[in-house]
Order: sequence, then C-alpha cells, then structure tokens
Amino acid sequence: MMQFLEKSLLTTVEVADILDCTPSNVRKLWNMGKLKGEKLGHRTLRIYRESVLERLAELAEEAE
Repeated sequence: MMQFLEKSLLTTVEVADILDCTPSNVRKLWNMGKLKGEKLGHRTLRIYRESVLERLAELAEEAE
C-alpha cells in the first residue's frame, strides 16, 4: 500500500486496494464527490493521492 502513496495520481485499482473496496466503488465515490480526481480520456480516471488520504482520515473518524 505504501508504494502507491508515493505517487500523486492513483488508478482506481490502486485506490481500491488502499480503501479495501472495488474499483467500481472508487468510481462511485468519485461520482459522488467523495474522492477528487481527473478524467483522462474516455475511460481513464486518476484519483489524487491527497483525496485518498482525506478519505482515509474520514473513515478513521467514523470508526471511532
């Protein structure tokens, strides 16, 4: 997981691995505005690392 966090843009598969969900759920979170990223072409989506870190912090707060 840590090797992914060294990159500034992550694939949906990498984010899914970090958040322990599916790439489809990552796309849903992006569509809902809970993850920030960029659409690169017709099918390519990249998520900002900072957005993933923010989401992890939110999940940690919810778990408390």
